Amino acid sequence: MSGLIGFRFFQIKADPFGLWPLAWFDVPWSRGINTFKPCTRGIGLIHPSVNCVCGFHAFFEVNAKEIQTHYMQTTYYPNEHKRPWVLAAVVGMGGTVLHATGFRAERAEIVAIKSTEFDALDNPLRAIYDVPVVYTDSQLVEKALPYGRLNAKWVDDLPITEGPKNPPISGWMPRTTFS
Repeated sequence: MSGLIGFRFFQIKADPFGLWPLAWFDVPWSRGINTFKPCTRGIGLIHPSVNCVCGFHAFFEVNAKEIQTHYMQTTYYPNEHKRPWVLAAVVGMGGTVLHATGFRAERAEIVAIKSTEFDALDNPLRAIYDVPVVYTDSQLVEKALPYGRLNAKWVDDLPITEGPKNPPISGWMPRTTFS
């Protein structure tokens, strides 16, 4: 597998037990490669597209301020069950839209999970996703490295198929493909 490494938070839900996106989707991530359902915006587009918001989202940097901000914003969503959150490393593959701080990919796989510091949660997650559970951000990065490319903010050597080659920080971003 060769893709683009990213980092994202998940919430841990019990029914069924597993890692769930923080918002929008009603299914947990599965072991192995996950494939998203295209959104209904931008009908006729190849998804994910620079003209939509679908795909598996992740940030380039494990400790990026954007990932912390995203966590804080989603923590304040109504969460009557007080579900725990966990940081994980993912590898995005297939059609991929690059953003200034991360990406949205057509397919993605969880490759490592940062410990919740509770064996009652860590051990089942390790078994369900068949990935290592680590204790530090640097270990999370280290375990993800064999699976792909880390930090593709510089896209000069990528085959851009949609959008500008060197986009501004805001505005349209390029789309490329990782095998």
